[in-house]
Order: sequence, then C-alpha cells, then structure tokens
Amino acid sequence: MLEIPEIATGNPQLQKAMNKIVKVEQKQLDKFDEKKAVVDNKLKLVGELKKKFIEMKDSLVPFKSVNDFRDLKGISSDPNLININAVDKVLAKPGTYDVEVMNLANSNSVMTYGFPDRDRSEVGIGYISFETPDGETRDIYINSENNTLDGVARTINESGMGVKASVVNDGTDADEPFRLIISGEKTGWRSDMKWAEFHMLDGDLELD
Repeated sequence: MLEIPEIATGNPQLQKAMNKIVKVEQKQLDKFDEKKAVVDNKLKLVGELKKKFIEMKDSLVPFKSVNDFRDLKGISSDPNLININAVDKVLAKPGTYDVEVMNLANSNSVMTYGFPDRDRSEVGIGYISFETPDGETRDIYINSENNTLDGVARTINESGMGVKASVVNDGTDADEPFRLIISGEKTGWRSDMKWAEFHMLDGDLELD
C-alpha cells in the first residue's frame, strides 16, 4: 500500500484527503494485479493446450488415411477348412461372407501296371525314387523279402516319407487285375510330389 509523508503545512484536512486518494488508487492497482494474474494463468493454459495439440499431431503422422485407424480381423467359423491369417485393411470390407467349395484338393498319385496277384508275383529288386515338394529326393528300397505288391505297399507305408500306398483290384483286366497305387499324404498343389521313378530288376512283370 502506498503512503505519503505528512504535508509540511501540517494541514490535517489536506492530509486526510490525500490519504483517501492514495487508498482509492491502491484499490485500482490491486484489481489490476488480480486481472493480470488471471490473464497470466489463461496464457499458461493456452500454451499447455497448444503443446498437447502439437504432440497429438506428431503422433498421427503415421496415419495417412482413415483406413490406417481400422484394426480388422478375420474369423473363420471352421478354421480346419479355412484359416484367415491376414486382412488387407485397404481392400477388406467388414461383413459376413459365405465360401462355397467348388472342388476339393486332390493328392498327387500314380498307379502301376497290373499283376495277376498281390502277394506272390514279384515286382523285382531295386528302389522307388521320388522328389518331395521341397526338392528333396527320397528313395524306398525293395529287396527279396518285400518285392510283392503287398510288400511294396507295406514298405512305403512304414517309411514315414509322406506317401502312402495301397493294392487295388480295378477289375479292368481279369488276368492282371491288381495294381499298386502310391499317393501323397497331403492334398493341394503345394504338396505335389514329382512321381515317381521305378528302378527295379528281375521282376515277373514291368511295374512302371
């Protein structure tokens, strides 16, 4: 608060009047200080708000379109038939879709010539060679103990090489109805094996 010394004249009335004027002015100064404090607080809030907007803007730089904000996930009602690994957020449209299977995938297979029986006629001694989908060559060896159609099928099935074999009677030839069928255990073109080369000697009939 401002104060003024007593006036030299010693006039008490004048002194009293001057003190009133000083009090009035002091009140005005106090109000001004209060307004200034309010304005300073508002400026501080504006500065903090501006800083927040800048931080938000920087965080949104990686998002170039509304599609970048979407987090889409595909769910299959039967993952054993169709499994959805990834969804293109740009092309995908949310919704429910029905999938109709027109054709089932087949396994690659080969069938030999016919033999008169399945467990006595000998197919020869040697090996069967084939190439797996990953480019690896595998061989299954046939000796005098497993060189019938049944023996070859059993050896293939016990090999654990991703193939299976069976002996069938296809009924096309009454004299030589039994044939060996070799097929891959998995279906689809990704599982195709390059079939098959037979390297057999001294068989009763040609196997390949």
